[in-house]
Amino acid sequence: MTEDKADLHWLFLDLDAYFASVEEQETPSLRGHPLAIIPVQAETTCCIAANYPAKAFGIQTGMNVQEAKMRCPSLRVVLARQDLYVAYHHRIVEAVNSCLPIDRLLSIDEMICRLTGSQGHLNAALELAQQIKRVLSNRVGPYVRASIGLAPNRYLAKVAADMQKPDGLMVILKRELPQVLFQLPLRKLPGIGEQMEKRLNDVGISTIKHLCQLSQKEMHALWRSREGDNFYFWLRGQDTPETAHQRYSIGHSHVLSPDFRSREKSYEIAKALLAKAARRLREEAYWARGLTLMIQYQNDLVWEGKAKFAETHHTPVLLKILAAQWEDVPHGRKPLSVSVTFQPLLSKTTYTPSLFDDLNQDRLDNVVDATNVHFGKDVLYEATLLPGSKKVPARISFNRIPKLSEF
Repeated sequence: MTEDKADLHWLFLDLDAYFASVEEQETPSLRGHPLAIIPVQAETTCCIAANYPAKAFGIQTGMNVQEAKMRCPSLRVVLARQDLYVAYHHRIVEAVNSCLPIDRLLSIDEMICRLTGSQGHLNAALELAQQIKRVLSNRVGPYVRASIGLAPNRYLAKVAADMQKPDGLMVILKRELPQVLFQLPLRKLPGIGEQMEKRLNDVGISTIKHLCQLSQKEMHALWRSREGDNFYFWLRGQDTPETAHQRYSIGHSHVLSPDFRSREKSYEIAKALLAKAARRLREEAYWARGLTLMIQYQNDLVWEGKAKFAETHHTPVLLKILAAQWEDVPHGRKPLSVSVTFQPLLSKTTYTPSLFDDLNQDRLDNVVDATNVHFGKDVLYEATLLPGSKKVPARISFNRIPKLSEF
């Protein structure tokens, strides 16, 4: 094989410090300064994103904004504009698709493209990556940059994109494997978090080199699942077929603004979160069989309540379940955030309709959902949701990009 005819099959694009870079693109006065993005205007909130000048001070996602300001007194703090980030996302998708079809959107700031035929040759793949960077700069803006990884499989393309940041372009060739990975710490491999690293360390595996010396059988045993087999093939440059996606939970969380940090006010937010999650259940054709309510208080105290029930996705039914749960929520504490999560779920392939299903409720749900899709968010909603419905804007999560109509 000549150097040009490399066995490259995937291009992974990872937008650098995405939320912060969009703010820099929109507001020239922010450029070049340490910048953090926060979800609400409160000193007790946390940073949900930071640009690279801020990261140089050790500011990370999840850090309390007070600590971030102590580390960097010149830090500029900006309230998140989720609708703006989604609008930019669509522009980015259009720009990338004009160069190379996107195979799958992984999150709002990650996407992967398949390289076919001569696109998998080294020079052609590198030119495609450079073309994407140029088009992003011209169509979206020079401050919205991406790191790109090229590799024989999806997994290693993601690893490559993370090896050279920001604005990087990294290639992992099959003939260089697995030696090219030996320079990385174990935690740089996606899927190896704190607990998995400890499990590997406990059996004497502390480097990627040690990991690559294991047999497929040994990897399977360590991961206790087929994921171990996948790792064995991925680290050797082989692709594995993607498994069908099965969602296991649907939920929403919200950091409370100071004026909603009471038991009574936070209940209004919880109801609005539940209604949003219930709409998603119906939209994605799932039925819930359990509800987890979680409230975080000051000093890292957490209260959690769980309820099990017959499968449903009807908002009025679920609101009654939440009301019963709320009776157990402690009094006299100051809540900082609220989350509601439906789990476990049944899909339309596993759900069996009951003879006692309320068909009128199904029709009503369909009318309400269709009206909100056509005329805009929250044109119709249950009267009990009125106090909190406008206080819970759409949020971008790791694995879900809201529709612009949700804002």
